[in-house]
Amino acid sequence: MKQKKDPFKTDHPLYDYNIKYDYSHLPNSLKEIIKELESFDKIGDWFSYDMKFPELYIEAKSY
Repeated sequence: MKQKKDPFKTDHPLYDYNIKYDYSHLPNSLKEIIKELESFDKIGDWFSYDMKFPELYIEAKSY
C-alpha cells in the first residue's frame, strides 16, 4: 500500500537561507517568531509557516 503524502508538508524550502540577516539587534519577540518559522521550514510544514508569517509581519511593523 502506497503511503499518502501529507498535503501540509513540502520538499521545497520555504525560507531563503542565502540571504544573511543580523538578528542581534532584533527584539526577542521577533527572534522567537523567526526561530519558529525556520523550524516549520526545516520540516516542510508550509501550512503552519503560512499561518505564523503574518504574526512576524505585524510584530515587525509595530517596531
